[in-house]
Amino acid sequence: MEILAYEPPFNLEENKAELLNRFKSSVGTSISVNPYCWYIPFSALKDEIVFRRFLEALAWAIHEIQSS
Repeated sequence: MEILAYEPPFNLEENKAELLNRFKSSVGTSISVNPYCWYIPFSALKDEIVFRRFLEALAWAIHEIQSS
């Protein structure tokens, strides 16, 4: 899965950092980060707890987008 976090509200460094922290706390070191996009292999989401945490991070991101 590829995540591009450069559109509002994630074009602001503090919001981008919060999003990255939320994804890292859900999938740990499975996330690959480079300046343009982040990658999470689908295999990292096979554990139910990890998958639920990932969905929570994604729900937060959607809420932030809708609120901006």
